[in-house]
Amino acid sequence: MRAFGEKRNPKRHRDSSSWYHPKRIIKLGYGVWVWMRYCSPTDLPEWGLQSARNNSAQNNAEVSKQRYIADRSDAFRRHSDFATLDDLERTVYGYLDAEEPHGNTSPDKT
Repeated sequence: MRAFGEKRNPKRHRDSSSWYHPKRIIKLGYGVWVWMRYCSPTDLPEWGLQSARNNSAQNNAEVSKQRYIADRSDAFRRHSDFATLDDLERTVYGYLDAEEPHGNTSPDKT
C-alpha cells in the first residue's frame, strides 16, 4: 500500500508550478489519504500542517545526526589510537551490546 501512495505523491509541475493532478494523493496523517480531485477546503491546510511536521521531524533528525558525527569526529581526533568507531564507542562512550532479538548476536546478520 505504501508504494501505491508514494508513487502518487503530488509533484510540482514545471510548466505551471501547480501541484494539482487529479490522480495524485495527499496524505493527511493517521493513515488518511485523499485523492486530490476529492480534496476539500479543510484537507489542504491539514496537508500543509502534516508536511510541515514531517519536514520538522526530518530536520531535527538531521541536526541530531550531524551533531553525533561532529562529536565522534572530534573524539577520533582526541583519541587517535582508535581505528574504528566500535572501539571509540565502547571505550570512550561506554557502549554495551544490547540484546539482539531471537538471540542474534552476529553483526553480520540483520
